[in-house]
Amino acid sequence: MPFLELTPSTNWQRVGASRYLAEIISNTPQEIEYKPIPPIYFTVESNFLLIGVQSDSAKPYWYLGANVSQYLYIAPDLGDANFPGGVQSSDQKKLGLNRLTLVNFQDYNISPYILLFEVPYWLRDLYIEVWQHIGGSSDSVQDALIDVKQRLERIEYKIDSINP
Repeated sequence: MPFLELTPSTNWQRVGASRYLAEIISNTPQEIEYKPIPPIYFTVESNFLLIGVQSDSAKPYWYLGANVSQYLYIAPDLGDANFPGGVQSSDQKKLGLNRLTLVNFQDYNISPYILLFEVPYWLRDLYIEVWQHIGGSSDSVQDALIDVKQRLERIEYKIDSINP
């Protein structure tokens, strides 16, 4: 598992921030009908993200702010198939309301890729802020293997120099 340098704040780059409102379909004295907020898209490059989701109209006990999925730009030759040029690559991740969520998508070495946000139909407004990790990271297992390999090479060199 990669070891991330989550701090300092310079390791994060804001990709975007936007506010969305559900469209009012009808407004009668009895009730207001809304058309749900449509899917929202952001383009990102990092598989480590901080995503904030906020709603002013949400009830205090609601948790779900949105579901987010990773779509890769892959365009295999599908002939006459009616599939888009993007492939959903992982399960949806749930984002809590009124908080930042650290999201880690699998790294397929394809960059950039699309984030697809699906907003629950009951939310009337939504603010989304997306940050991508641009700082250093290291794979501690990979680093340990490299260290072991270097030590073995030094031992082999010493053994070779002892036995002419």
